Amino acid sequence: RDKISAAARPYIYLMYDKEILQGDSSKNINPTSKITRAEISALLDKAYDYIEDNDVYPDLEDYVPTTAVEGIITKLSDDKAESFIYIKNNSDVESIVKINEDTEIYVNGRTREFGDLKLDMIVECKIDENRLAVKVEADTSKDIVKGIIKLIAYVEPAKITIYDEDNKKLVYDIPSGIDVYLDGKQNKTL
Repeated sequence: RDKISAAARPYIYLMYDKEILQGDSSKNINPTSKITRAEISALLDKAYDYIEDNDVYPDLEDYVPTTAVEGIITKLSDDKAESFIYIKNNSDVESIVKINEDTEIYVNGRTREFGDLKLDMIVECKIDENRLAVKVEADTSKDIVKGIIKLIAYVEPAKITIYDEDNKKLVYDIPSGIDVYLDGKQNKTL
């Protein structure tokens, strides 16, 4: 029992109570052991049977089908009527996404507001059929460098030289084992 996390215990009990999960031959759950394909198949089969036999239906009233738009924020527009973010993906295609008061906004996993979004942030937006963002997740842990690649040195220690938009020379170490992509295609593995 102590090896099962406190958060998982009610679910384990429920599955045991509904005879979906019975444990091993000694009725033990063994939470630190790996589960086999046969065990997961039996578990899913019993869960499916329970759902069918008891007419269990999920509550999907709040479900909104979404698609994902991801890339870098290139422009923010915050008007009183509507707010928008412009997102450019890896293929240089720009998308415009509407934001409203119901949009969930997260920056580095923390709940934030529209004003916390900034240019050049990496974002992933879940949008509905009206291009309205249901959820925006931004990541500031990575730096975005825009510029022209002047040199890639593949010999150890591997380095990449970039001249940024202000013509400033930037040199970065490239760790071994990293995949290098050029124009969206894998160029080389270091």
